Formats: sequence, C-alpha cells, structure tokens
Amino acid sequence: GTQKKYLTMSASRRPRIGTRAHVSSASASSSASSSSTGVCHRCRVSLSPPFASALHSRITRAGGRRCDVVAYRPATLELGTNSVHGTTRMPLVIFAAPLLATAMAAGNDILAMSTLTPPPSPTDPSASRYCVTLSKLAERGYVVVALDVWPAVIAPPPLWRVPALYEATRALVACARAGALQDASSGEPLPFHRECDIFVAGHSLGGAAAVCCGRTTAGVSAVVALHPTRCDPFCPPRPRHVPCPMLYVTGGSDWLVRAEVSRSMMTADDVEVHLVHAGHADMLGVTASADGAHVDQAARDAIVTSRAKGSSRSQASPSPELYTALVDEYVRAYQS
Repeated sequence: GTQKKYLTMSASRRPRIGTRAHVSSASASSSASSSSTGVCHRCRVSLSPPFASALHSRITRAGGRRCDVVAYRPATLELGTNSVHGTTRMPLVIFAAPLLATAMAAGNDILAMSTLTPPPSPTDPSASRYCVTLSKLAERGYVVVALDVWPAVIAPPPLWRVPALYEATRALVACARAGALQDASSGEPLPFHRECDIFVAGHSLGGAAAVCCGRTTAGVSAVVALHPTRCDPFCPPRPRHVPCPMLYVTGGSDWLVRAEVSRSMMTADDVEVHLVHAGHADMLGVTASADGAHVDQAARDAIVTSRAKGSSRSQASPSPELYTALVDEYVRAYQS
C-alpha cells in the first residue's frame, strides 16, 4: 500500500549505509566535552548563533529551560565511508531521549548524570542509559544527534516533556538541513549528508515527540518510535502533505506504556514490530553478550514481515543490540 510506496521510493539521493564498524583505535582525543572509544566518538553539539537562538525560543515557549545536545559517530570517518558514493559523510538520526526522573530530582547537569553520558564501564550499574544503544548505532555508520530538554520548573507533569522535546526535535531538523550542527570542541561540522534523508527516533516521551515531528515537519524521511507514549494532546493529525513512514516498536511486557496505547496513534501507513518479551526500558540495559548475526537476522525478519503485513511479532530477547538492529534494518529498508 502507501507505506510500501514510501519505503521503495527512488534511492538516487539516499547514500547507502556502511557496514558495522570494527577498529582498534580512536581518532580523536578525550576532553571534557568529547570522548572516544575504539569504535565510537561522542561530543557535545553546538549550533550557529541564529539557530541556537531559535532553538532556545522554541523550548522556552514550550516550558523548557535549556536543551542539551550530544552526538555519537564512528571514531574514524573511514568507518562511515559510503560504499556507493565513496564519501565519508554518514546518515543522520536525530534521537529524542527523555531525562530520567532521578537525574532531574538530583539537579545535576544532564551531561554529568543523564542517560546520554557513557558510564565508567559497560558493566557499571549506571550503564542503563541511552548511550549504550546510541553508541551501537554510531558503530553501524550513523551520526546520531541525541537531545533532551530541561524544564523551567522542578518536577513538572511527565507529559510536559512531549511538546518541549517535539519543539527541540523540529529545530534540530532545520539545523541539520542548514548544516548548522557542529562539534563543540573542534568547531567542525558533524559529518553527515546535508542532502540525505533525516531519520527521527525516540523512546517513551521522546517517541511521542518523534511521532509529532514526523507528522508535522517537512524534511523528515522516516520515524522510529520506541515504546512511544501518546502524543495526541500535543500534536494534530498528520497533514496529508507531510507523508512520513513510521515504525512503532512495542513491548509485550511494557507495563508503563501498553502496546495498545502506542497502537492507538498509528495510521494505515504505519507499521509495528511487537517484541513479545520487551519491557519499557530494555533498550537502556547494559550491553548483553549476544550473537550479532542472530540479532541482526531477527531484526531483519521482523522488519520484512511488518512491511509486508503491517505488523510482526518477535520472540527475540530484548537488548540494546536488538533495538539498534531494528532501527538499522528499518532505515536500510527505506533506502533500498
């Protein structure tokens, strides 16, 4: 149907994604605002002045205080080399990550305690953070720009975060199109294709923000909403002139956002992958030792079935690797 038509559009301007990255040394040095592992480089992101002002205005109107933005990318540009066009510009995913209540209550800087900051070691209990999944996505050849918004008041109602994250995500889409996203430590532009598709993803409240952004923002190619909360109170129905295919990932053991809640937002063009054993926060878990080829195949099967039938059920064990593979396979399907 319509979904399949969107997913099989001409790929003439869509660079194909590189293979999973494997290297032994990093290309950039660590600093207070950036860090590297063998396969992934993380940095703070700065915006050029006009865009920074626009972003601040957007989140202020939505009740926010400030927006923190970090980026993950392969540690060396060669890891993202595009095999078709021979370029080191990488595909871009903008990820809306809602701040955890514990970090908010502690009043700490989001980059010091938040889910976007790498833990001291992968086995550290604090490794239950978005950085695990986002780093793995970067290892597959993506530039991942992750954002979160601080509220203007302490402990606002949880759903407050949807419009604030939505406004920030829309602003970052515009920044990406204009090439206004930079590594704050080096001042260099982030190495993604300005002319390529921009994919928006998010989890929980961030998933709702991603859906809102996909429904209303021109220039968003596709959306991946992971266990999204309802966005209806904050976002009008999808305009006909902004066609944007969406993947919803739901969990059979998600007692915080039930699968039927996420499904209530879907349209006939959207598809769903239902992870039978997944809870709400399984994508935040510590890296599990899993067979990479098995995980990739499980994700590929789930995406193929959902595209063909509109939905699929997967018995695969939920892990950061699985969520990463689902995003990757859906983007690959869109670009094929």
